[in-house]
Amino acid sequence: VILYVRLLARSFWVDEANTFWLARGGPLAALRKTWPWPGHSILFSIVSSVFCFDGNPYRDQILRIPGLCGLAAACYFLYRFAEDAIGRGAGWIAATLFLFSPMALQLGYQARPYGLVLAATAASCWTLFRWAATRDRRWLAWYVLSSALIPYLHYLFSLMFLAHAVFLFFEMVIC
Repeated sequence: VILYVRLLARSFWVDEANTFWLARGGPLAALRKTWPWPGHSILFSIVSSVFCFDGNPYRDQILRIPGLCGLAAACYFLYRFAEDAIGRGAGWIAATLFLFSPMALQLGYQARPYGLVLAATAASCWTLFRWAATRDRRWLAWYVLSSALIPYLHYLFSLMFLAHAVFLFFEMVIC
C-alpha cells in the first residue's frame, strides 16, 4: 500500500499529460480529440473523461482511478483463473504476485489504459479457459466481449490472441 501511495503522489508523465488533454472537456470532447490520434485509445479517453477534473488539486490522482480499477479487476480475474486452472488457494498467490510484479507496479497506477487492458486480457484468458473446460456458450460470449475490449483499449495487447490461438489449437487438435 505504501509503495502504491508513493507512486500515486507523482505528477503526470508526458503521455499521462496527453491523457489529461484528450479527456478534458467530457466524453464528446474526448471522442472528438482522440479520433485523429491513432496511437491513443478512444475508449480509454472516454472513460477517463469521467475522471478528468480541471483545477482540482488531486486531478492527477483522480485521473489514475480507471487504471487502478483495471488493476483491481485484473487481480480478480487472475484470482479466478488460478483457482479454476490450478486449484484452491492458488488465486491469492497469483493475484499477489501480479499486484507486486514490477510491470504492474510500473504501469498499473498510470493515467494510461494499461490497467484496464490488463483486466480485459486476464478476463479473456480466464473466460477462454472456462469455455474450453465447459463448452458453455455463456463463457464463449464473455470471452468475445472481453476480447473485443482488448484492441479498443490498446492495440499491442492484441498479440495475446496468438497465445489464445495456440491454446485453442492444443485444445482442439492435440487433446
